[in-house]
Amino acid sequence: GLVVALGFAAPAPYASAAEVVAFKTADKNREGMVTWEELHAVLPDGTEAQFKTADKDNSGELSDAEYATLPGAEK
Repeated sequence: GLVVALGFAAPAPYASAAEVVAFKTADKNREGMVTWEELHAVLPDGTEAQFKTADKDNSGELSDAEYATLPGAEK
């Protein structure tokens, strides 16, 4: 049979689409913000540098909009 590649790939550097994690899942304490510790718990392959890049306001936490800019993140 013919196989058609549709160009779907997991966002780097995460290993698989199974690692796409919703904001509400990452926000363990339900404060409406995601800390580095919360992010690392759900996306262990993510780096602190990626977290800091996404943290546009330098608050030390990611809002849902900031979180959505991370590779492997889902709103």
